[in-house]
Amino acid sequence: AVVSTQSTGVVGVAIQADPPEGCTKLLNSVAGKITVLFRGGCMFVEKVRRVQEAGGLGAVIIDNSVDSSAVLAMSGDGNNNVYIPSLFLNKEDGEALLELYSKDRPMTVIELRDAPPKTE
Repeated sequence: AVVSTQSTGVVGVAIQADPPEGCTKLLNSVAGKITVLFRGGCMFVEKVRRVQEAGGLGAVIIDNSVDSSAVLAMSGDGNNNVYIPSLFLNKEDGEALLELYSKDRPMTVIELRDAPPKTE
């Protein structure tokens, strides 16, 4: 169900990961979709790598705490083998996304792409 693949990003149907934190093998099919996961349990790069290995187009990771600082340190694990785009959302924005992705709107589409070039 790929809606579009662009050189600057991807557009696809959203799917929630099972398990929600994505720290073990994903049990549901995320192939061709943008996977929504929750922070916690393992490194961000591990979550995104699991989505990539399962054929996912991209990953959105939602903060699990409303008290998190605005700036988080996200480091890699020394492997440069994750190529799909990913995004981190604070808890409030993540809850708004999850509200859209409800049983009433199962075809929620997410676009992950680079910021447009600055114009002067």
